[in-house]
Order: sequence, then C-alpha cells, then structure tokens
Amino acid sequence: MGGLTKEWFLLLVRQIFHTDYGMFSFMKDSRCHWFSSWKCDNYSEFQMVGTLMGLAVYNSIALDIHFPLYCYRKLLTPPTVPSDPNAFVGMATATLDDLQQVMPDLAHGLSELLSYEGNIEEDFYLNFQVFQEEMGVVKSYNLKPGGDKIPVNKQNRKEYVQLYIDFLLNKSIYKQFAAFYHGFHSVCASDALM
Repeated sequence: MGGLTKEWFLLLVRQIFHTDYGMFSFMKDSRCHWFSSWKCDNYSEFQMVGTLMGLAVYNSIALDIHFPLYCYRKLLTPPTVPSDPNAFVGMATATLDDLQQVMPDLAHGLSELLSYEGNIEEDFYLNFQVFQEEMGVVKSYNLKPGGDKIPVNKQNRKEYVQLYIDFLLNKSIYKQFAAFYHGFHSVCASDALM
C-alpha cells in the first residue's frame, strides 16, 4: 500500500499544510486548501512543495490534500513550462464558479451584488479596493489604478467582481503559485496531471 514512502509523504504533507506554518490556508466553508497571500522574501518553500507534489504524482501516491479544481487548471496554464523563466504561469481565467470552490460565502455575496436591483453605490458603499489580512495586519489593495476613488455602481459592478476574483485567485498569490508551478513541473510533466 505504499509502505514507508507513502508514510513519509503523508507525514511531510500533514506538517507543510498545517495552518500554523502559514503557507496554505484551510478554507473551512469549502473544506479545501488554498495558498496564503502573505508576502515573503524567499518563495523556495513553495517550489519545494510543488516538487513534493510532483514527486507524489510521479510515484502514484495519493495524498490527503484538498485543492479546488481551479488549482489544477492553474497548473496547466500553460501546460508546458515556458522557456522564458519570466513568462507568466498559472494565470488561468477565474470565474465566480471558481471562487465558489474556494470561498463559497464570498462568491455568494458577489453573486448577490451582480443581481442587486437597488442603488449599489449608496447601499453597499464599495470601491475598487479590497482589504486582506496578512499575518494579523489588514492591508488594502487597489483592483485597478486609483481604485480607492472609483465607486462601484450598476454599470461597473461586473468589472469589480471580475477584478476581485482575479485578485484573490491569481494576483494576490502569483509569486507563491509560480514557485509551486515550477517546482511541480520540474518533476512531473503536465500530461500526467491531465
């Protein structure tokens, strides 16, 4: 059943994905793991985790890791590693359904915003800015230049939702996921994942 190799992978993965370590968050509502958006100086840990996941796939070892399907789509974007090390990787187009897999409550709220018939500007008082907690500190990010000064209304709410989803699932975790992507693909070709 895998023996010592499988046990080694299971113990290592259990430690890496522990929330105290801070690399991954366990989303209670969706019961899946997602990349933490905290910024660090060295992303080699994410590359190491990607390499370990690639080794597990290569060795046909099933691990108790619950990534949303969107994560696997990101791993296949692009399906082969570009020759240019600075090329963008893992930037798959994200939808409300993809966010639903990771953060169902937020996806529900954004869906209600899209169907809201009242005065969005006065009732919600939103702008093109998001707030995220990172290591106990709340930080604000503009979804587009000058976003803190652009109110969300009926005309631009679809753009707001799309930029918010892209920020959460792509931009806020880009460096973490890019390192993970390169680590995974250094061991496991994408046709195995397909």
